[in-house]
Amino acid sequence: MNKVSPVNLELKKFKSEQLNEAEVILHLTDKEENELSTLLYDHKEAFSSDKAPLGDIFGHEFEISLKIDRPHLPLLRRPAYPESPCASY
Repeated sequence: MNKVSPVNLELKKFKSEQLNEAEVILHLTDKEENELSTLLYDHKEAFSSDKAPLGDIFGHEFEISLKIDRPHLPLLRRPAYPESPCASY
């Protein structure tokens, strides 16, 4: 006889209620997608509450920028190091 544990039932309920609207990267394997779902379920208090759905926690808004701009150094008006007097011979 194959019993379904209460944790598995809760995880299925969490997936159907909270994760059905989430966009998941398409190239995840089934194992990776299950691991991600389990991770989100295990730490759901950090991502949702009983009054707000997954990812809609007031005060936790943030933006993730995936493009890194190249650092631009300020223009130097003079050389960083003065010429060495020994360099002239």
